[in-house]
Amino acid sequence: MAVHLTEKENIHLAPKNSIIQKNIQPYSIPERIFRTAVFRFAVKDAGLVEKFLTNFYKSCSQCKLFPETFDEARAERSLNIFKSLGAEEDFIDSKGAMIHMITLQSTHFETILENFGATWEQLEIIHDDDTKQSILAIVPHKDSNQNLDWTNFETNSLLKMGWRKEKVTCFDLSEKEVIITCNNADLIDPSQWHQHCFLYSHSTSGPFIRDRTRAGVYLGMKQDFCFFDSRGIWKSNGIPSEAGSYLDIKKVHKQLLTRRQYNPIQTWVVGYCGGGPAAAYLKAKYHASGINFIAEQSFSDFKRDFLDTQQFIAKQFAHYTLSSLSSRDIPIEDKPPEYGFSVEALWKDLEFYDGPGGKVILIHAENDQRLSEDIKVRYAELSSKVNASVTRISFKSPKGIDAHSDDFYHYQDAKRQFVSSVFKA
Repeated sequence: MAVHLTEKENIHLAPKNSIIQKNIQPYSIPERIFRTAVFRFAVKDAGLVEKFLTNFYKSCSQCKLFPETFDEARAERSLNIFKSLGAEEDFIDSKGAMIHMITLQSTHFETILENFGATWEQLEIIHDDDTKQSILAIVPHKDSNQNLDWTNFETNSLLKMGWRKEKVTCFDLSEKEVIITCNNADLIDPSQWHQHCFLYSHSTSGPFIRDRTRAGVYLGMKQDFCFFDSRGIWKSNGIPSEAGSYLDIKKVHKQLLTRRQYNPIQTWVVGYCGGGPAAAYLKAKYHASGINFIAEQSFSDFKRDFLDTQQFIAKQFAHYTLSSLSSRDIPIEDKPPEYGFSVEALWKDLEFYDGPGGKVILIHAENDQRLSEDIKVRYAELSSKVNASVTRISFKSPKGIDAHSDDFYHYQDAKRQFVSSVFKA
């Protein structure tokens, strides 16, 4: 049954603040249910069906009758933290959508530190048990305690990035109070500082402003990053779809290169969970140039790896409504091919690459309750068909943690393997 939505409910059938597009085929109730399960935050305000399902899911996951909802003011504060570190904000047109993105260059951040009289150094330190470690750390000016602006910057920005303030003992036995940004500086040659950029495609569960700790990992290694929200998420408007996600990351990458002409072999396109296929699409477009690819907690074929693993009724329902993930608003001449979020299909015509760059890193939790081991193995086998350099990194989440939603950088061994894989020759 096709349901024609009111203008209020039609917010995700046309870009926000635009005239409703009357020629778009409306979504049926079953399709809206399925789209809510897949696109989540991007459609949470599309109509009563989406709002009810979103709140019901939150109630169950939070075990609360009245669950916590998205805090707009808090989100703005988080965005301002990025800006205070030097992030540049853009809104770019993406074929019927307006996409919100930020780019933060580590050189710009270091200039801000220098303006405060602080330095960002590689330090060789020694611990109480006589073990040695090489770190990257922000060393405040000796009179920083008397500088209220620095105190506010440190408290409200630097220490919100997952970095910690600590008193360390250097090899010469001098003591310094510093903010540690990276624990694995021995794996990063100084010639590689400020050279790489991580373009991150996140899942549909929320906006990029949640990912400050991840940003701290990238920036903490003295590298650049670019975050964005695909259409429908927070400040990005438009109708979420598979084709839309591909166009969005393509446009974001194009805008990123206006900020700085990154060498493809020093560009890392990262896809987390449902953001993986969009990242894989961009990787396919620049495969021959040696662009690098990272998939975290993701899959190589949405239908086989997710839908076909469900119980019979859920699986049949998903197959029946699968076409609703394809775009209905992007003109055919602008629409990239849609394969049901299948990385295998996106990469099927890629030639084997063994040149410079071209690294693939696959990161999964060992105890991921949604992705079985054979799914992870198939992704590795697919990657090995198109790239010579493929690294698998795994970690194990402790009991009580949702392993699928966990992040590798909380685990030192996995994080160290990640840093090594990025910077090794």
